[in-house]
Amino acid sequence: MAGSANELPPLKIPTEGLEFSVTKQFKTIHGDPNPEFTAQVAARFGQKYKDIVRKYGALEYILNDNVKLFPSLPSHSLRINIYTNFPAQQEIIDIMAPEEYLAESDDFAIQRFISGQHNSQRYSISAAALMRLAEAESQFWATQYLQLRNEPGYLRQRVEEEARTRPELVPDANGDAPTPEQLLSIPRFVGQQTRYLIQNTLMHLGTWRVVAEYLKDIVILDKKEGRFGAKARRTELMACVKCLIEQEIGVVSKSVLFGIMFHPETKSQFTRDFNHEDWGGARFDTGLDLHQEGVSDRFIASNLNGALMRFCSEDLLRKINHPRTPLQLRQDLLLQFSNAAQAELDGLSDQLYDALTQFQRLHDFGEMLGHPEEVGLPSDLRYVSFAMAGRQAEAILTKTLLEKHLKSIESLEKPAVFAKIWKDIDACSHKVAQKPIELFPPAPAPAPRPAPEPAPATTEELPEVEIGIEPTPPPARRRPRPPPKADPAPADIKPYWSRAELPKVVVPAPRTAPKVKTRKAPVASTSSSAAAQSSDTKLSKEDIVPQELPVFWVGKRVLNTFARLFSGGKEKGDLNFEDFQYAMTSIGFSLIPKGGSIVTFMSPVGKNNEQNKHFVCHRPHGQRDTLDTVRLREYAASLSESYGWTAEWFGFKADGPSGSDK
Repeated sequence: MAGSANELPPLKIPTEGLEFSVTKQFKTIHGDPNPEFTAQVAARFGQKYKDIVRKYGALEYILNDNVKLFPSLPSHSLRINIYTNFPAQQEIIDIMAPEEYLAESDDFAIQRFISGQHNSQRYSISAAALMRLAEAESQFWATQYLQLRNEPGYLRQRVEEEARTRPELVPDANGDAPTPEQLLSIPRFVGQQTRYLIQNTLMHLGTWRVVAEYLKDIVILDKKEGRFGAKARRTELMACVKCLIEQEIGVVSKSVLFGIMFHPETKSQFTRDFNHEDWGGARFDTGLDLHQEGVSDRFIASNLNGALMRFCSEDLLRKINHPRTPLQLRQDLLLQFSNAAQAELDGLSDQLYDALTQFQRLHDFGEMLGHPEEVGLPSDLRYVSFAMAGRQAEAILTKTLLEKHLKSIESLEKPAVFAKIWKDIDACSHKVAQKPIELFPPAPAPAPRPAPEPAPATTEELPEVEIGIEPTPPPARRRPRPPPKADPAPADIKPYWSRAELPKVVVPAPRTAPKVKTRKAPVASTSSSAAAQSSDTKLSKEDIVPQELPVFWVGKRVLNTFARLFSGGKEKGDLNFEDFQYAMTSIGFSLIPKGGSIVTFMSPVGKNNEQNKHFVCHRPHGQRDTLDTVRLREYAASLSESYGWTAEWFGFKADGPSGSDK
């Protein structure tokens, strides 16, 4: 160390030009806004500074004021000027490893992310927390795929929904267009849409599984070498993650475009030129006549409808000398979507709303990676294997003659036809790869890693640092933090891109879903503590189901709700979402105060309890605020998977022990 802190002039926090973010108890200075001050800190604390920064990529200051600043500041207060809210010229008496700050920052960033509060990149988030988010996404898509494989009604519903926003339905220059019902009566069209749906679901699942694998490598690297101990290798791995997320964004952007084609405020700007072969889409024009009355004003308007028009008019913007890159168009659309009035949101279709919320979530996840540079396609064996597996799956689905079993969309819902379709897909897959389509091929281990880079030798070589500032006594007075409790591991499905079988899921981390509208949503379940990493331990239902049932003694309304939910379709009719919400809150869950497509019920158990897994579900949108049979099965499967619940868990409180209030 370059001298004792007592022998040198006081080292004080600058009072001008700094802005910082606030979690619950820490203020954070992002990056290096004052290099001169950073150099002074590095010189004062010498090797200790270098070691902490190398390992954690962040630094915690200990100040000479034993009063905590903003100890319970609300999480939405993002930026506060240092010179108006920070005691002037606070003296730094020591620095320490920011373990508590990083754990809190992880949790804070994830909670903002899952509740739809954007700009989460303003908060430091570790690779371990990002990995948990990716595992939650892969769990969501695993659930979707299993439903496609096991639920005839769900397969039919999804194919029908996808078919209603196909470009083949856009009117041509004469105003002629088929109806969805006409297309869904054509066996080849239904077969092709079924192929696309299965293939796309597998690719979504594979993408998130591979993203989680790359992030796991980064977690291991950070643990072994430190956050900045092997910068080149870490950057290489994070670039692979960024590339995969950008590919996902590209796929979802097409869904957004398809939704815009049928939005009442924008559909008039699309004209279909011709259909591609074999129901592979259509070529269409997105021409707008800005000289037409009112069109120009709507096109440049700073609202959601204006952004929707601009998003699909890149060529027109170039012609009028206002070129926008795809990233700028995306940012414009998501900004207006975030700020949209409720009336604008209510005017969106379910498909467009959900596509936009998924678009927002992917964009936010990409921002949290902290990798702003453009990236190219990865060339490592893991990515190549994943890409080849996708092409092989596509070839298998193309070879499978689904149409011989189909007469129309109704055929998909017949159990006998449904079984034959999957039997043929499996037969073709076994012929090609000797295993089902979702199980091949195993991803190879990543290429050998280069030797870690040497530690930075000078202050100038040190990376940007995030500083968690906590005015508190020196670190020796702190009690050591207990080790984080591991979350149960993710997913009982081995996709074809994974080299090892995934354990049965008791949901990893909160899946954030698309932006929220007051009545909408996607699904998933998750856990809350960001610091905890997934455990390799499998939890069977015998591990989590108590010996004595019922567990919950509830009133008649709640009992009927859960009986309907876990009836397996034996009880007919829909269930009101308000009844489901009432039932969940009656047994101790709390609803995150944010309406919209994604609804998160917070677990009532303690943060360090292994059962602290939040339930995230997709709420019906629009006037149809009811849960149909397919959605009920989806909810029931997720609740059983996450908590082990069955109908037997719930009993009528009048029959229960005296004093039971649930």
